[in-house]
Parts: sequence; C-alpha cells; structure tokens
Amino acid sequence: MARSKETIYEGILRVRQYGIFLAVAFAVLHGLAFFSIQWVERNEIRQELIQWSQTLPKPDPTQQEKELHLPEDILALHVDKLERTGFYEMKTDKSYLAYANPENDYILAKSEESALHEVWHFATILGMLFVGDMILLLGWWRFTRSKVRELFEVA
Repeated sequence: MARSKETIYEGILRVRQYGIFLAVAFAVLHGLAFFSIQWVERNEIRQELIQWSQTLPKPDPTQQEKELHLPEDILALHVDKLERTGFYEMKTDKSYLAYANPENDYILAKSEESALHEVWHFATILGMLFVGDMILLLGWWRFTRSKVRELFEVA
C-alpha cells in the first residue's frame, strides 16, 4: 500500500508540474501578444507617416506657400536643411514619433498617445484572459487531485 501512495504522490506532482508549465506558457504567450500589438501599432504609425510624407511636394521658394491637407493628429514642419533623416522620437508632454523625409525637407510627427491607449485596452483584455486561464487551470488541478485521491483513497 505504501508503494501505491508513493506512485500516486509522484503522479500528482507530475500533474502539478504540467500545470505550472501551462501557467508559464500562458504567461509567455500573453506577453508575446502584448509586445506584438505594441510593435504593430508603432509600425502603423510609421507607415502612416511615410504615406503622408510622400504626398507632400518639395516646396519651391519662388512660389507661395501652399496649404497642406493632413489629418489633425499629424504635425508638419518644413525646414531648410534636415540634420537627421528617418524615424526618431520626440519627447514633450507627449511622446511623438517623427519622420524626417530628405526628399521634401518635411518632418512629420504624430503622437503615440492614441496607439498607447489602444495597446493598454488590449493589455487589459489580455490580463483578464490570463486570469480566466489561471482560474480554469486551478480548477482543473483541484478536480484532478480530488479525483485521484477519491479513486485511490489517498488521504
């Protein structure tokens, strides 16, 4: 009978180890999903800035300034000479992602606040899903342990 108890105890430990592995796997998967959505949102802003930058003509100093038609959330700055080109971040009271286009000497900037807001909504949903997963896993663990003890009458 002692051998039976030891075997059951080892089996329950293996089931617990499997449950811990599942919990860690869920945490990693939810973390990857969170970082993926951050990356996607940031790349969407980059793509939008590139597209709008390509629509802007190179300013001609002999002509009058033309009105730019950009979305409200994109800031446009024209400079005579760009010191930096490509993407970079600007920090003020908000965080901005900027794109400096060397072809037309415009710097377009967009606040990352709206994307960050969406990312945190997604993070909240992921957090709730993770809590639900852990509740299901804990319920599964308790059910398994009680059934094994019931079947083999182990105290």
